[in-house]
Amino acid sequence: MENRRPRVLFLSPCRPDRQGSGWEQRSYSLVKAYAEVADVELWYSDGRPGTTVAPQIPGLVSEHYYDVRDFESTGRRLDGVVVRAVEHDLPFVRWTIDAASRLGWSYSRARERLRDTIHDFDLVHVFHLPGSHVPWLCDRGVPLVWDVDEVPSPLRRALEVGFEHGVAGLRQRSMLRRFELQVRRSDRVFVSTPLEKRLLCRHGNVECVANVVQEPPAHRNEWSVGKEFLFVGNFSFPPNQDAVEFLLNQVWPQIVELVPDSRLTLVGWRPTTDWMPPLPEGVEVIYDAASIEPFYERATVCLAPIRFGGGSKIKIIEAFARGVPVVATTAAAVGLEVSGGVHIALADTPRGLAEAATDLLRDTRRAAALARAARAHYLSHHSQDAVDVAVARTVQELLS
Repeated sequence: MENRRPRVLFLSPCRPDRQGSGWEQRSYSLVKAYAEVADVELWYSDGRPGTTVAPQIPGLVSEHYYDVRDFESTGRRLDGVVVRAVEHDLPFVRWTIDAASRLGWSYSRARERLRDTIHDFDLVHVFHLPGSHVPWLCDRGVPLVWDVDEVPSPLRRALEVGFEHGVAGLRQRSMLRRFELQVRRSDRVFVSTPLEKRLLCRHGNVECVANVVQEPPAHRNEWSVGKEFLFVGNFSFPPNQDAVEFLLNQVWPQIVELVPDSRLTLVGWRPTTDWMPPLPEGVEVIYDAASIEPFYERATVCLAPIRFGGGSKIKIIEAFARGVPVVATTAAAVGLEVSGGVHIALADTPRGLAEAATDLLRDTRRAAALARAARAHYLSHHSQDAVDVAVARTVQELLS
């Protein structure tokens, strides 16, 4: 270890992308941080078509696609499973899968064989794979970092307000026991918000590593009058679908009533189903944009009327980084450690959101103050530097 850089295996459900979804951006920031102090081998299962360009990260030794079914704890056979290397061959995995297909091994048998390769690495980072996949990586003599990102919603409700009654409560207790067992078996657990860390405060191995947005090409320093509103999000994600319906049906009509000729742009990944509701006048939707920068550049105010869901909202951090003021619900701001009226404008009713949004159109001085404070919060809490420090400390502590 004294004469070489550590080797890190990074397992992810998605290909890292600095301008992708929340998972893709978090994965990118963590791989980038590990690559500063270690040689990283990335295995990913790309859940969204179109992300075909590898991020150029010095220290990323190789990257490989895996079929997510390789990590399922089932007895199904391996026939038809595809495991392919993207930039380099992965001979051992290919041999294991081919042999398993020929000999009819079960997933559990192949998984046991694959697990032995863990010893080629000094540290394993598991990003956002379900907790059921963690036990077979534990107890192998290799430090394991499990990044849960956010506590699953059923467990969050149980930890915040108590268990439900009846069968639902029994399921929650069973989930919590399994989840906490996996937390204890991991050498380090990453969560994305201080709230998540407080929920797991009984465990001493939990560390908050905030979600990161990479520094944008430009951020706003001056403020101009406009009537352009922006919503950004993955349109297949239920909290975003609810937010869009709430925005279009209840909030937007009141915004137009207060400021006629206002315009709203919805930007995000195309939904997997034909879901998008009818668009009223003045509203357009942009699917699968090559870049989000032009939309932030022309936006006067970003809207985040999220009503449920955990973790920190990447759409808000993106706007903070670009100096665009944000109007959001209190649910959307949970986990960001921001103050309403200082970094962000908060409201929860349709009328309250509409008034907060249109007030920023009229009071450009207040809008600029919010944007400056939000930009400063981004730099101190959600920049790449903060993640680099946390990851370097983790590597040093676990490998010393």
